[in-house]
Amino acid sequence: MRLAGDGRLLTRREMMRGAIGVGALAACGEHPLAPERKRAGSLCIDSHVHVWAHDPRFPFAEGAKVPPGDFSVERLIGLMRANGVDRTVIIQVIHYKWDNRYLLDVLRRHPKLFRGVCRVNPE
Repeated sequence: MRLAGDGRLLTRREMMRGAIGVGALAACGEHPLAPERKRAGSLCIDSHVHVWAHDPRFPFAEGAKVPPGDFSVERLIGLMRANGVDRTVIIQVIHYKWDNRYLLDVLRRHPKLFRGVCRVNPE
């Protein structure tokens, strides 16, 4: 938990940009992607991130309005590394609707970095 100067919780966007976010992330210490750093005894966890890739193995749902670029797990790992984030909770993106295969693929390939929240058809 990180607090702003006025005592309120920082939003994830505030954490990831700006001087307070940079200072808080730097205080988090080592993470699995940067073993040369010393662990400060706490973890930085981003609790809500979406990933997707234009990959025929993981087709988007019919009618999905998918941005032209990818936000792949590889891109996410690069951002985590650059910002000192230890772990991330990946939330199933709406582009795949109820098809959680991309999320499951990411979780299988990187079990120490990610946890996931899937989408389940309520019907």
